[in-house]
Amino acid sequence: AVKVLNQMIYLSYMAAFSEGLALGESLGIPLKNLLEVFSTSAAGHKMIMDRFNQMDEFIDSPGFTIDRIIKDLELANELCDEKDYEAPIFSSTLEVYKKASQKGLGSCDVTVLNR
Repeated sequence: AVKVLNQMIYLSYMAAFSEGLALGESLGIPLKNLLEVFSTSAAGHKMIMDRFNQMDEFIDSPGFTIDRIIKDLELANELCDEKDYEAPIFSSTLEVYKKASQKGLGSCDVTVLNR
């Protein structure tokens, strides 16, 4: 259960981080600049910072694929259902990953989520 909860938290954060990157780029801020600032700010997270090069260079070689993430998040969703626990942030996160898979990114690494 702890591993599933860890994935739930980390992957929710990764989705929010990717969303922020995408919005920043749509505002005309270069991805490299966003990653540089985030690496020294509250948005920085070691697990994500280790993947900055992949994000910056759009390397989508599978590591932790979107489809594998969905499998983990479905386990977290089952825990929520078992306890009749509402988790609206997590529910939104699960939908983000499902949409990414539906758009053909299922076999790509999580670092492509901001696309």
